[in-house]
Amino acid sequence: MLIISIANNCPKIKTLRTYIEPKDFIYVKSLLLNCKYLEVVKFDSLYAFINLNDNILGDELLNILAEFSPKFLTNITISAIWKYSIDGFIRLFESYKERNLRHFNLCKNYDYDITEDHKVIIKKYIDEGII
Repeated sequence: MLIISIANNCPKIKTLRTYIEPKDFIYVKSLLLNCKYLEVVKFDSLYAFINLNDNILGDELLNILAEFSPKFLTNITISAIWKYSIDGFIRLFESYKERNLRHFNLCKNYDYDITEDHKVIIKKYIDEGII
């Protein structure tokens, strides 16, 4: 698996753009712990289409990013195909209060579950200067 190989062999990597699926979220923790110089990550979905009734939650990814992101990681892009709770967004953004998240983006190919409430939270943290 690519993300595991990168985590184990590329400790000085600064930028990573890759496709993952929810079962790979657990490996993101190893990546963040081992690659302390990461500045930019983009995690996009492997799937172009989803069943809108599926409960694919992205909060696990948000929690891992909130808890284990190295201090240099200030540019995050994640797929909007995964479902995120408002609380998940808040946890991630609160974890960046001391270091500012210079760039946060949702891959716009899919935004089935990004609501106005999500957008309000993102705007709130932009207005506060955290993003």
